[in-house]
Order: sequence, then structure tokens, then C-alpha cells
Amino acid sequence: MSWTARSAALFGLLACAALSACDGSAKGGAVLPAPLEGKPNVLLVSIDTLRADHVGAYGAERASTPTLDRIAREGVRFTQALSPAPLTLPSHATLLTALDPPRHGVRHNGIHCLPESVTTLAERFREAGYTTGAVVGAAVLSARYGLAQGFDHYDDAIVPQAGRVGGAAAQRDARAVREAAWSWLARAPEPFFLFVHFYDPHSSYQPPPPFDRMAHPYDGEIAYVDAELGGLLAHLEGSGRLAKTLVAVTADHGESLGEHEEATHAYTVYDATQRVPLLLRGPGVPVARREDTVVRLADVAPTLLARAGVAPLAPSSELDGRDLTPLLRDASAPVDRLAYVESLATQIDQGWAPLHGMRSTDALLIRAPRSELYVLAGDPSQTNNVHDDPRHAALRMELETALDARLEVTASSQTVTLDPSTRAQLGALGYALPDEPGRMPEGPVIDPKDGLVQHRSYHEAELALAAGRLEEAGEALRRLVALHPRSAQAHGKLAVVALRRNDAEEARHHARRAAELQPRSAPYWQQLGVVLRETGQPAEAREVLAYALALDPDDGSGHLEQMQTCAVLVDLACTELEEAAALRLVGSDIVSLRRMADAWETAGESRRALAAYRRVLTAAPDSQRDHMHAAIHAAALGDPEGSAAHLARAGAVREDPRAQRMLAEARASATDAMAKP
Repeated sequence: MSWTARSAALFGLLACAALSACDGSAKGGAVLPAPLEGKPNVLLVSIDTLRADHVGAYGAERASTPTLDRIAREGVRFTQALSPAPLTLPSHATLLTALDPPRHGVRHNGIHCLPESVTTLAERFREAGYTTGAVVGAAVLSARYGLAQGFDHYDDAIVPQAGRVGGAAAQRDARAVREAAWSWLARAPEPFFLFVHFYDPHSSYQPPPPFDRMAHPYDGEIAYVDAELGGLLAHLEGSGRLAKTLVAVTADHGESLGEHEEATHAYTVYDATQRVPLLLRGPGVPVARREDTVVRLADVAPTLLARAGVAPLAPSSELDGRDLTPLLRDASAPVDRLAYVESLATQIDQGWAPLHGMRSTDALLIRAPRSELYVLAGDPSQTNNVHDDPRHAALRMELETALDARLEVTASSQTVTLDPSTRAQLGALGYALPDEPGRMPEGPVIDPKDGLVQHRSYHEAELALAAGRLEEAGEALRRLVALHPRSAQAHGKLAVVALRRNDAEEARHHARRAAELQPRSAPYWQQLGVVLRETGQPAEAREVLAYALALDPDDGSGHLEQMQTCAVLVDLACTELEEAAALRLVGSDIVSLRRMADAWETAGESRRALAAYRRVLTAAPDSQRDHMHAAIHAAALGDPEGSAAHLARAGAVREDPRAQRMLAEARASATDAMAKP
């Protein structure tokens, strides 16, 4: 049967007829296919937020994952693969470097970046003569965070699909990712290394038809990605390249789905978020093999390099990952059976304690204010904490000792360093910045287990805010801030609520507090800048937005906000400079192009505004809103024919009272200008 997206979708509503047919029960009896002559192609696929037990081959009876199940049947399925962190950027940094977060220094999304000094999987493949390409599905893996090192082509052009909301604003869907991968494969010479990142199972869950008919939208997103992955493999099969391609499929982390009081991920390190699928298929890989030993995302890069006959990233003593090839040859081969796990998001986002842990085949240790130990044989969901049970003292000490050793090797995280003048400038504006992001406060520290119970208020507030119930959202967030005064997330959301309620003082207070708690997080400073501008303080907003851009110079949205601020200040040189930066970074996005045009309108520059609206109309020729704005500015420039042409295509927007008033004022100003001697 051909491996196509169509077949994946057709059979997507069927689980495996028999689970044993999916998983391959043999550990040592499978035959090793003959190795390929020459270097194989390598395809590494990461499916964001995919927990292992929602895949058919991992026992999910109602799953719709025929592509993943087939890979499992035709290769090796690792049943105990562990991610080091429940966060996208740190885990992918591990996947591509064989280093865990303490060693590569990327501990959170959007704050840290991978240092140039770290050698990546792509760099090693390129040195070996491979063509290297990557297609990523979300802005969290933008090239500016350092993962593009070694790739000849790194496609992080995120253009959201119409109709998707919420977190989808910073992602593209699986079909767009698959098509971009197809495009690159069509021109890539062999051997190639291709890294593909699908983001869809990440919240918010919005699967397209027919996958939206599944019982849970999370599973619908997984089924959708599975179908598109099938299409990607079909492309390789149709071109005769699949047989000589080593395929590895995994995930950066899973999803709690309400377990352990967590709705999604980031603030726990139980198996729900850390146990991920890991499938390996291709030349020289055993068929229908199940391996139950603990393995790690850090092991993927060394294994792929070894299977391809390419030099390792570094001596094994300098890496956290190990080549799994000995395990493929002999299931009883000795391997390091411990996996490190952590979450610093608890500390950085909320001011709670950080989480560090070690996972073995048999147990999970979590270090927290109230530490935890789970023996997995009788407690696979990790609900019975036996940390203080003397019967498990030896096990606890073994894992504690291993954890201490792992944390001894901790690299500095690469963030923007505040020079004295910048710190002084921000201090003059009233911002008290701690020396390090997420610095632990003095006094008692909140255990994330307790924080999550109270954090339900945040999700209640999000639902209320989405429904327009501002008072209800504000009350829930104020309760949360009272319990967790160092929660930048809660302060930031309270700023949004206050701004929508036109409470300028409260909006500025909470936006400032969020930024002070996150001194190296560009989004919080950007939010503060927007709040200051929208509450009548554009000059201070410009200073704050400049700092946000110092933290993340390649943030297109930051340049758009600064352009709008400069337009409010009628600083035309600044407006033009920021427009150039925004065009370079997000110029293919219609929404961004429209915001640039609106900025020139705010500055009162009709000629520049008309040119910018016509640029929007080149990309969206039927946009009634933009035709109306173009008609207004053509009229202001004394071009009645051009104005009439745009007005004829403005549709129902012509009837909007504000638009009619602006058009009348534009015509009057043009008439006055012509009447002047």
C-alpha cells in the first residue's frame, strides 16, 4: 500500500486491529536489515506536545495515527523515551545538540538562545557533505533562538492560516509545514538532512475537518499531523528516496490534559509531559522492535550521526546523550538508564520553586520544596508519593546522587546582558530590575504542586476574558496575584483586562510589574510599551519598546509596535526606520502590512499611507476595509478618480459612519489645499 496522506486520512479513524500488530512484541528476535551503501538521507520529525500514550502504537486504542503506527511496525519503538523539559525551545535544543538544558543553557522559551559555541546536529551533517534543511511550525523555534546553526535552509516563515485563533497566531498548520518540506525536498541533492517540526497538537486545539470530529480536539490535531506526515513520507517514497532515508520521529514534550492539576504543560515534569514517542526506521534499523529501556531526546543526535556514519558531536564525556546503536544490535546491551528532567518555567514565569528530577526505568524523583518519589511498577501515573518511605531510601539516595552530579555541570544561559547605561536608563523610568531572570525571592518559596491548584484562577480568567466578561476575569486574576505576587503571567493578563476596561492606571501598574519580574523577556516589555502608548504616554512607550527590541532585535511585532509609537509622536524618520525593519521581518504577513499602513495614517502622511494600503491590496485585492482607507487617502491627495476606483470596491465599509466622516474630511482638506494661492 502506498504511503500517502490520503491513506492516512482514510484509515485515520481506525486503531490497529490488534495492538500486537502495531507494537512489534519482539525485543531481540527482529532481523537487522542490510545497511545502505553510502550515506543515508536523514529525516528528523518532531511533533510538538505529543504525549506517547495518545499514539496507537503506544497503546491508545482510539488513536488515529496510522502513519506513526506503521513507522513503529517497520522500525524500533522506544517505549520509555523522556524529554528533558516540558518546554519547546529547551527540548529542541537538546534534540539537536545531545546536551540537556543545564549544559546547553536554554532553560525557557523566548528568553534564552542556543550559543554559537555549541555544535549542532545540522552542523555535523553539513560538515559531512549533507544538504541541510529545516521547516518549523511555530515562532518559538524562530532562527533567532539559535537552532538554525548548520542549516543551509531554515524555514521559519510563520504565516498563520485564516480562521485559527489564540496560539495559532504564531504558528502555521501541518499542511503548510508539509508543503514547505515538499518544496525543499524537490530541489535538495542527496544526501540530505531534513528537520521538520509540526506544532498542531499544542493548545489551543483547533483541528481542521474531518479531524475535528474526534472525541477530543487534542487527538484530532494529532490525527491531522499524522496524515500530513504520511504525505511527507509518500513524497519520499514516490521519488524513490524513502528506502534510503533514516527516519526518526519524536516529540519535544507531552501534555498534562488535566492530570496533576495542570491543563497543558510547562509546570510539571511527570510522565504526562515528559514521556514522548520515539520511533526509528530505515536502513540498518531492526524491524518490529520494542525497546523498554529509558532513552532520552539527548540520545537522538548521537544515534542519527552514528547510523549515518558521520563523526560524533563531541567526545561522550562532553555530551548528555549516547548513541543507541549498541542497544539496536543487542537489547541487553548496557546503557545509561537515567534521564534528567526539569522545569524552570515554574520559577521564571510564576516565582515558584524550580523543578529538577531524575527518571529511571523504575522510578521518578522530583526535587521540590516537598520532594517526590514514585515507583512506577505500581504507580504509572505517579500519584503515590513515597519519598519519605524508608523502604525506598536506597532508591531515593541513588537518584538524588545522580541528580546532584547532573546539576554540577551547568552552563550560563545566553541572554542579553544589561549594560550600565541601559540599566540606568530603565531605572530612571522607574523599573527595578533583578540581576537575573526568575531570581528566587527571599522567604518561603511556593511548591509548584500548590501553585497549580491556585493557578486555576488564571484559566478561569482566560475563559472569561475571551467571552468579554471583564469584571469576572479581573476578579479571578486579582485572586491569583494575591496568592502569587511574583507571577508575571498573572500581572500581564491583568494589564490586558485593565486596558480593555479603560483603567489606565491599573493597566500601567500591572504591565510594569510583569516587566520588572521578567527583565529579559521581550514580550512583557513590549506589552508595557503598548500599554503606555495606549494610555497616553507615547514618549515613555518608545523608550520601553526600544529596550524590548534590544532584547529581541528580530521580533517583527516589536518593530511594528515601535513604528506605531513613532507615528503617534509624528517622528517620521523613526516611523520609516521601523517600517523597513518590519518589512524585512514580517513583510509577507497581510495583518502586519495593514498595521504599517495604519501607522502612516496615524502620522497624517497620506502619501505614504496610500502607498502602504495599496501594498496591502496587492496581497489582498478584495479587502473592502483597505480599499476604503485607500479611497480616503487618494481623496486627501487630490485624486478623485483614484479615490472613486477604490471606493467602488469598498463594499459595505462605505456605509460606516466613521469611514464616511474621514472621507468627507479628506475631500475637504484637498479642496482647501487647491484653493490656497
